[in-house]
Amino acid sequence: MRAKSSIFQNIDWTIFWVYTALVIMGWINIYAATYNEQHQSIFDLSMSYGKQMIWIVTSYLLMWIVLMLDPRFFSRLAYPIYAICIVLLIAVLVFGTEIKGAKSWFTFGSFSFQPSELAKYGTALALTYYLSSLGKKFQGIFVRIKAFLILLIPAGLILLQPDTGSVLVDASGLPTNKEQPAIFKMAKTPIISSLFLYVTPRFFIKKNMKEVYADDAKVTEELITRYHEMALRTGNRQAFIDRAKTDFNLEGKTNFEKLNSIKTETLLIWGAEDNWIPLDNGKRMQTALTNSKLVVIENSGHVPMEENPSESLAFFLSFINK
Repeated sequence: MRAKSSIFQNIDWTIFWVYTALVIMGWINIYAATYNEQHQSIFDLSMSYGKQMIWIVTSYLLMWIVLMLDPRFFSRLAYPIYAICIVLLIAVLVFGTEIKGAKSWFTFGSFSFQPSELAKYGTALALTYYLSSLGKKFQGIFVRIKAFLILLIPAGLILLQPDTGSVLVDASGLPTNKEQPAIFKMAKTPIISSLFLYVTPRFFIKKNMKEVYADDAKVTEELITRYHEMALRTGNRQAFIDRAKTDFNLEGKTNFEKLNSIKTETLLIWGAEDNWIPLDNGKRMQTALTNSKLVVIENSGHVPMEENPSESLAFFLSFINK
């Protein structure tokens, strides 16, 4: 155990209080996004925000325990902890509970445990201990191979677990005869697309933001500036031009039929007033993806997660927590 006097001396209190503030803000956001009038208390353990409180308290208890332990405890047990993680990753493939198509959980009553989360820390601990024990011998080929294997084994076991599900928000990709937005047509025009790489006026961003949003009042100057700055970042304009050149018309080649073979549980979130990719596309995609659910957010355009973030988050949390 460490001396009690040294525990508090070595804590970076600025980081501690910033972290605590972020934790509380996150907790309040979960409460706001999933608020239920029948369960108004933020401490209600039957709701996601009440359960979140349990994890917050548990994390602080674990933090205290870690601070109390001698640092040599982790170096001595780095490999045993790593080995336990590997055993758990193998065991979950055999004895785990399948949730949302992935056999990656151990379930004990209402409590679920995912070994891959523990494996993140176990792998980092083992790799850190291995590399720190080498001194300056980092360049050897065998050192690199061993370090790679420490990462590869848990990663490979996790990849054996199927995809846990997908969330698509106003997704493109289905064939359609709907006329493309003007900005896409311009980006596909050779001379104009070349100009886009060097000239992207702010008013042009504003015009397209008003097409994307259903509520013009939400297209603030701050939002326009943010999107304009993102557009000007290295590679973003070229990426948009490349994306605009992809056609999804009914006459073109498509993998539409392959969507029927996808069995992954999928949540489709769509803005009811999306002028770029209309709701009809969402309905057709729901039909093609046999294990999908479509939720429509009213008063939203192409980016419902921005226009109505709380409602979008509520649907998302319901999807991943059911």
